[in-house]
Amino acid sequence: MAYKPFKPVKNQNISAEHDRRREIKKNSAADNPIKIFGFRTGAPYKMIPAILYYAFMIFFVGSGIYGEIKYYDFEPVDIVLTVIKYIFLIIMFFSPLIFLSDFKYRDSLPFFKKRETGSTIMGLILVIMFCYMMVNLNIYCMSDTWKQSAENVEFLREERTNNKESTEQTTEEAADDESVTIGESVSYNFDKNILSVQEVVL
Repeated sequence: MAYKPFKPVKNQNISAEHDRRREIKKNSAADNPIKIFGFRTGAPYKMIPAILYYAFMIFFVGSGIYGEIKYYDFEPVDIVLTVIKYIFLIIMFFSPLIFLSDFKYRDSLPFFKKRETGSTIMGLILVIMFCYMMVNLNIYCMSDTWKQSAENVEFLREERTNNKESTEQTTEEAADDESVTIGESVSYNFDKNILSVQEVVL
């Protein structure tokens, strides 16, 4: 049997292969005219959830701003803190749109420029945690006037909920009774489904 010299297997450059695949993704993203996250592929099963999510977040943030302007009391410092607070809220709620869309600035962002699932999820978690911390820090720094108005709004909301529940409970109890007096001369029997009208002599 003839001796065959051993030929070592050529080492594959894993890093170069990884860079090549990332470059392909980057070029395909650059060629796509639609760069917004959720709309890049044009698939309905991705676009519909994206539309619903973005619409709900716009409504949520808009209603929050409207509610604070209408019902809260502000001092000058509260206006600045409120603007900063909503900037971080917008970044937090719209982080998929901001950090996962195929815009040029994504290539310079840590965690997101790699375009890998693991690093992207880690980047989103860090962004959300940081924004949440900054929102609570701004709320903590609000003036006593703003905090008192916030407590009043919360108290009124709870009072309205309790009144609604008590009204519904009273209505249910009235429906369980056999008869209810509607006026001085009118009564209704729920059990027999009879409306009784008494003649009033003037």
